[in-house]
Amino acid sequence: DSLTIKGNQFYTVARPGYQYPVYVHYENSGTTNLSPQIVINYHNSRLIYDSSSNLSVTNNGSTLQLNAPSMVPGEQAFFIAYFRVNTSVVIGDSITTTFAATAGSAVSYDTTKSEIRSSFDPNDKLATPTLSPAQVSAGRFINYKIRFQNTGNDTAFNVVISDTLNN
Repeated sequence: DSLTIKGNQFYTVARPGYQYPVYVHYENSGTTNLSPQIVINYHNSRLIYDSSSNLSVTNNGSTLQLNAPSMVPGEQAFFIAYFRVNTSVVIGDSITTTFAATAGSAVSYDTTKSEIRSSFDPNDKLATPTLSPAQVSAGRFINYKIRFQNTGNDTAFNVVISDTLNN
């Protein structure tokens, strides 16, 4: 008897705070009917499990499990497990997910690894130190010098510059 399991992250980048779907494909590649047990191990300090496209998947903290129904030879199935990347992960670290399918003596394994990517913007802003109300009324401007540089390993998508002025 033979099983095949493959995991894939849909080429999704692992970004803190963003969804991270994991595609799980399994197949009875043998010659007899099999009822596989599917197990996915994930880092629960890096990934937060949201849901699955297969309602029979159970979450045990850092392991997803599915007791699949009997599959005829050549039958394939898949589901998607939806995670969110924890916002406290370290940029440049990685997320490793392992997959196992077992049915009797048939066993198949797969592993995926994704680098955690994010922008990092150690920006600073310099401005005219203080303007009096009379200077503001006279039309004097606050002159800003803003230094922005993305030193992370990913694109900076939403750049916002804001300042709070006192009365």
